[in-house]
This record gives sequence, C-alpha cells and structure tokens, in this order.
Amino acid sequence: MLKKLSLFILIFLIISCNPDERTGTDSVGGTLDTWVFRCVLDQKPRMLVANVHKNLILAYDTPKAKLYKAWKGIVNLEGAVYDGAHGPQPTAVGDAYYIDNTDDTVFELSSDGNAVPYTIDYNGHRIENSTLTLMYSLILDSDVISVEETVGYELGNNDQLSLKRSFSVDGLPESHELKWKNFAVLVDKSQLNSSSETEIVKEEEIRFDGKLFTTYFYKLGLTADASTEISYPLLETVYLDPNIADGFEEDENALPPGAVMIGKNDCKTCHNVSKQTVGPSYMAIAKKYEHNDENAVMLMDKITKGGSGIWGEQVMTPHPEIPKEDLRQMVDYIFSTAEFEGESSSSDVDVERLAAADVDDAAFIGGALTRIYKIKPDVQMMPDDLDDREPIQAGILANFDNISGGDFKGLDDNFALVSTGYLQIDKAGEYGLRLWSDDGSKLYLHDKLYVDNDGTHGTEMKQSRLFLEEGYHPFRIEYFQGEGGKFLSFNMRAPDGDSWMVVPQHLITHDRNDQEYVAQMNLPMSVISKIPGDQVPVNSVHPAFDLTQARPDDFQKKIGGLDFLEDGRMVVSVWDTDGGVYIIENHDSPNPEDITYKQIAFGLAEPLGLQIVGDRMFVMQKQEMTELIDNDGDEIIDEYRTLCDDWGVTANFHEFGFGLEEKDGYLYANLATGILPGGAGMPNQHPDRGSCIKVSIEDGSMEKIANGLRTPNGVGRGYNDGIFVSDNQGDWLPSSKIVHVEEGDWFGSRAVDFEGTASYTEKKPVVWLPQDEIGNSPSTPLYLNVGPYQNQMIHGEVTHGGVKRVFVEEVEGQLQGAVFRFIQGLEAGVNRLRWASEDVLYAGGIGNPGNWQHSGRLWYGLQRLAYNGNSAFEILAVRAHSDGVELEFTETLREGEGWNPGDYSIKQWYYLPTEEYGGPKLGEETLDILSVNVSEDRKKVFLELAHIP
Repeated sequence: MLKKLSLFILIFLIISCNPDERTGTDSVGGTLDTWVFRCVLDQKPRMLVANVHKNLILAYDTPKAKLYKAWKGIVNLEGAVYDGAHGPQPTAVGDAYYIDNTDDTVFELSSDGNAVPYTIDYNGHRIENSTLTLMYSLILDSDVISVEETVGYELGNNDQLSLKRSFSVDGLPESHELKWKNFAVLVDKSQLNSSSETEIVKEEEIRFDGKLFTTYFYKLGLTADASTEISYPLLETVYLDPNIADGFEEDENALPPGAVMIGKNDCKTCHNVSKQTVGPSYMAIAKKYEHNDENAVMLMDKITKGGSGIWGEQVMTPHPEIPKEDLRQMVDYIFSTAEFEGESSSSDVDVERLAAADVDDAAFIGGALTRIYKIKPDVQMMPDDLDDREPIQAGILANFDNISGGDFKGLDDNFALVSTGYLQIDKAGEYGLRLWSDDGSKLYLHDKLYVDNDGTHGTEMKQSRLFLEEGYHPFRIEYFQGEGGKFLSFNMRAPDGDSWMVVPQHLITHDRNDQEYVAQMNLPMSVISKIPGDQVPVNSVHPAFDLTQARPDDFQKKIGGLDFLEDGRMVVSVWDTDGGVYIIENHDSPNPEDITYKQIAFGLAEPLGLQIVGDRMFVMQKQEMTELIDNDGDEIIDEYRTLCDDWGVTANFHEFGFGLEEKDGYLYANLATGILPGGAGMPNQHPDRGSCIKVSIEDGSMEKIANGLRTPNGVGRGYNDGIFVSDNQGDWLPSSKIVHVEEGDWFGSRAVDFEGTASYTEKKPVVWLPQDEIGNSPSTPLYLNVGPYQNQMIHGEVTHGGVKRVFVEEVEGQLQGAVFRFIQGLEAGVNRLRWASEDVLYAGGIGNPGNWQHSGRLWYGLQRLAYNGNSAFEILAVRAHSDGVELEFTETLREGEGWNPGDYSIKQWYYLPTEEYGGPKLGEETLDILSVNVSEDRKKVFLELAHIP
C-alpha cells in the first residue's frame, strides 16, 4: 500500500512540479504546461494525470472512476511521443501517499437495502479557474446518475498537505442511496474531515519507518441536494526518498547566485549535485562539457527549449520561463562543481591536422565505391577480412543520407558494407565528423581510424574532430548490420556551422580509375544517374501547385490532426509532449511572420485526428474520441468531454487511434494493432484492434464497420465520396496499401484473431504501394478534383515522403487503380492532408525515430499547396483490359514518341500475406508487349500484352 519507488533512472524528460506554493485556486502547471494530461501510466490505459501541487501528483483510473495513485515526485515520460523510445510508456516515479491497485468499485448503489447494479461511463474532465473536475455516469436500466468529482489540496499548519475531494450528484432516484468507498492512511481518524456522515468499516494498523499508522476504510454518503466534501492529510513521513529533496537547504546568502537560481526552480526534481537521479548530476555535466561560452550558450538554449542532445540523446523538458541572465548564472554554477575532463577544443589547443591527398581532381566523379558482403549471424564486431571476400553487391553510393528501412533491397539482416572514396573539403578548418549507425560502423581518413562506433547496438553515434586542409581526403566507411533495425548516416559540422548535417552528396567523390573496385556489379538502391520519377522519387513540388509555408518559424509541431473553422482559421492537434490543439491565423500569408497561433487545449494523449463539424470540435486521442468544448467563449477549451471510448485497449505503445473524418453524422477513425518493439505483432490482441470504426456524433454510439487492418494511419473521403483508409506494411501485410472501406470488410490481417479469421475472404486494396519504391508509411487518403485530375485521389506519406496520386476505376463493383509519384520537396513527411477550399491543400508533417520519418527532413511541418493551373506531361490514368492496359496522358504525345513497345516496361507480381513482417514480390516477371496502339488524339495508348493470367 505504501510503496517506495526508486528514482535511480536515466530518463531525462519528466513532468515536474511547479516550484510555486499554491492554493487550490492559484494557476497550476508543470514544466510542459500540461498540468492535466491523458496517458498510459504504469501499464494502465486511459489514465488522467494531474500535477496539482509541487508535492502532489494524482493519477485517476478513469474506466474505474477511481484515484489510482497520489505521490510526490515526477512522471517519467518515456514513449515514442515523449523521447522517441518505441515500447515504453510513462511511469509514476517517487513515493506514494496513496495507491489503489484493486479492481473494487468506489461507488455503492442500493435501494431499500438491496444492491443496484450499474455500469460506469467516464464522461471526461473540465477545467475551470484552474480547478479540475472529473465527470462520470452511473448507468442503470432506466436511469443515468451523473457524478462529478472536483479535486484539490489544502495547506495546513507547517505546510501540511491535505488532499481535498468534492462530489456532486445529479439524477439520483429518491429511492436510491449512493455511497463512495475509499481508504486513507492516517495517524488518527480525526484527521478524516468530511461534510457528510463517514462510516468507518475497517481499520488496519501498520508500522512504517518506525512509526505507527492506521489505514481507515470508510464509506461516505453522497446526496443530490448538496456537494459532499472530504479531506485528509498526506503524511510527509511517508515520503522517504532523499534525492528529490536534496539540493539547497543551506542559507541562500551562503550560496553562489547560480545555486540560488537552481534552488528557486525545479532543477532539484531531476538533478543532484553529485548523484545521478532522474538526470545527470551537475558534476557529471561539468566534467562532460568544456567550460566555454559556446557550451554555456548551448546549455542555456537547451534548458530553455528542452529537446534532445544534452545528455546522450535523451529528451529534456523545456523551461522557457527562466530569464537569460538567470540561465547563465545557473550554467556557471554547474561548471563550478567539477573540472572539465575531456579534450579541449579551444583555439589555442591544436587538433590533428590532415593534409589533402595529392591527386588529380579531374578524374573525380560523384559517389562512393561501395561493396556489400554477406556475414554470419551473431557477428558482434566488424569483420576484419572483408577485403578478402567476394561481394554480393557493389556499386556507387551517392552519399550516406540516413540509410535505413528497405535500402539495400533483399538485405535486411547479416550483411556488411565497405565504402571508399574522397571527402572533398572546399575550405580548410576544424570539422566535426560523426557516424550514426545500428549496428557497428567505423570511419577511416588517410587509412587511420578516427570514429569507432563498432559493436552490436541500436542507433548510436560516435564523433571526432579534425583540422582538414582544403582538397581531397581519402575515407573508408565500414558498417555491419546484424539483426533488427538498420541505420547508417555520415554527418559533418563545418568550421563556421552551428549544426550537424548529412555530408552533402557533392562532397562525396571517387576516382573513376578505381571503379574496378566494384567490377560490373550494382547497388539496387543507387540513385546516381537516375531520372527523378523513373523508379526513384521526384525531387520537387508538382508544377501545378505553388508551395508556401503555413506556419510561423517558431511553430515546430508534429501535426496529428488538421481542419478548418467556419471562419477559415486552421485548427491543428499535435503529436507532441504537450498533446495540444492550436488555432492558426493568416495561414495563407506568403510571409511566415504574419502567421500567428495560440494554444487552445492541452494534455491530450497523442491526438492523431481532428475534425470540425459545424461549430463543434472533435479529436481522436490514443484511447478516446473527445469533444473539445469552450464554455465561456474565450476560445480556450474548458471541457474535454468523452464522446466515445467503447473500444478495447491495452497499455501497448502502438495502439494508436487514427482519424478523423466526418460523413453523414458519423466520425470515422481507425484503431491500430499492438506491436512489439521492432515490428512484430503483439500476442493476445484485443479483438477491437485493427478496426475501422464509426461513431455517432449525436449519441456517441460506436460501430465496427471493418477490421483486418494493422497500422491504418489515415482515413478520408475519396473517390465517389467513399471512405478510404491507408494501411502500413507489417505482419500479414506484405506491402502498404490504400483500401476502400464498406460495412463488413476484412482486410487480411490475422494478427488479432488468427484462428477466427481462417475462413475470411480478404478484400483487395484499391492499390498496393510497393515498399521502398513508392510508399513506406502512407497516411491520409483524400479526394483530388483539380484540373485534369477529376475524381482521383491523393494520400500523404510519412517515411517515403510527399504526396502520391491514385487513379481509381471500378470494375464489376471492385475498385482498382494505379498509383503515381506526385509531389515531393516538402519540409517533412506528410501525416495529414486537408483541403481548405476546392484548390488549396494543406499538408501537416511529422517525424520520429525508428524509421518513422522522411529521411533528411524535419520532424515537423505545415505547408500550403495552391493549385495554379499549370500542366505537366504525365500519365493521367491507367485502365485495365482483358488483353492489355490503356494509358491516358495529360498532354498529347509527340509524333513517334511512345509509339514503340521498347518505350514501355510492364511487370507483374503478387504478394502473399504471412505472419512475417512485410513480404517480397512473388512471381515477378516482365510481360511482353505485342503492340502499341496510339489514339487519334495521341493522348491515349493501348498496350496489347502477350499474357495476363
């Protein structure tokens, strides 16, 4: 019951308590400005967490209508949306005043002495005057009893903290009696104060830390004619962990100014002077970073902005409220706690200088000579005999731009790479060189090892610093991939640069005379000399659209949902630590400085969908569909009312809720399946997972209309106003796809119910999206009705990036189609698309570690694409016939061009779903083209094929 939790952990992103002493009506907030938020906590789904005082955090188990935990400490925010970790979820860290881990109900309803059965429905929460109220319904056969709990605290003598809870009841039948059951740990029952009769039903004495306490189990009568209040002290003796309280108990006048600033802020919640607690000790920071102005400014900036990169690659909570002068004093104090133990980078300390090679630059051409080798399983370190082996692939690699995912096709595990070439340096100076890799990697320059990131590990980084003279520097990169994810990125920081970047393609070269190094082999992933759009991505925005930024420069949010108010202003929900919703004004301005935003809601659990219906606003959270209500007209959300949470959930990190799309009075959304870190399906899935649902806006009732999906990150209205969903490759899904959703459909995934789906018939997709060729992580499907593209579709792409176009045709009641590269050159992978008008499209971007981002792009983005009427020569449509295919073009073919069979190539293959992740193309073959028939207007071509099975 009374439990001490260890704080000896290495996670840096936390919810910490506001350092101000407060009364119940003072403003309250944490370092994330989300003092109330939804999440999975301690492996319990659908929790509501409230940071009500610097020494009190509360967590409510909303499905059970009960307080799960009250504690003094922090919330350790692990998880994809918090620190990029795939698998973990937030946990409560600190010492508990109160824990209720039972399944017991807290309400006792009776009539004439007989128990009355009921079910509990959580209706959401309300925030008024910085006061939190939770709303529940007790549903009977013919009645609904509404119960609201308002929670706060009181400070008594010697700042004794008490928990204060107030209940109001509406709709209680006169013949019924309602009691609330709970317990408290006290010195004496006189400490239990209530406005109604309190019945003590059981007492248990316990001895804790040498002191005697009593657990009082009690019942409190609730009435409909007045609120019922109860309060009791949260005993400070229960709080044992000295690390949180450690810090600056001495006289402030005896402390350095920086220590005083730290003591007045919440730093001691995470840090200790000499001990590792939640974050690193001040001494460890001082030893790690050289004590110079550059590092001081960098640390100050990271304290202000939070984010990753200060201690390892963990994420730190932002502190924008601290003035710069205080920040500098704080950093100076941290530097004073220990001597720097690294190698100095001061200008008066020489770094190793490397002279350029004496070579003939006329022989240099782009790319690195690269060989791929198969290696045995269980290799732990880079093999040292690769040069003596025969490669299985070889060719020219343009550069090392975050190689991951499906790169090196056919090679997922157990291979090694050796790349050689020259790093061209245009300006002499001190350069930083860095290798990120999963698993091991090494960087040699002039045959000497300078970056050693060897061994089996996740995505990790090692770096070096060198003075490079102008000219060409021979390099060698070695990399091996064992099992699991693969990743390789070669980064640099220029002498005058303040940030790292992928080494640009134009700086990676090789001597053409060395090409026998790769013989006549090739790399399937090599993009050198390929035309954009010809089996590789296009490299810019389609000429029919003008691109502008739709956010101010400082709005760096990952877009989870996007829609427009009736007055034209944009509303977005963000997949970010604050779980916020924002209104954006002047989003159509060509000048980002004219665009403004304001936050109107916070604390949502990964809101990956948003829909405006008239004057009502809905969001799709991870485990709930919610209406956001502004009760007082100030455009700040006061009430987070649950519209629907009738589907099953677990604590799995991958059980996202994707949406939203409205049609005919219903909101459509998708429920992702649970997976294990790495991509395999989670065993024992809840039967609701992998479903497309629709929820009545009028009454919140839910229907499952289709299932057999995996990670359906997108639902929208498309061809002929139908509902379409995008799904992402994984187990039982050999490649990503776009599907048309109708009542009763099953789309092939057996991860949720392997045996029960054995006899099901899979509904085929409208289009397959060959993995790593045109899609990796498709998102929002949407209609396209501009210019020549009438009644076609588009969809976003998170990992492959950009916007794809889909032509759709109906044959014997089945939709089928063709997918085309359409738009690239956007600032981030595209997660959400929404038309603001018939010809203006908005794209919201997103990114996250673990191949959940568009390589080389931002992790956030919001852009506007306005149709301008310009044309481009491209295939407009592809129509299937029994003896061939018809191609329709946007413009007339030139005389003689595209008239010969050799101008075209057509392949066919099929996919076979299995329980393995993804799947290869099977039965792939090139079809013979017997004839080419050009239409009279030269805008259509019919290709007669020799064989179509």
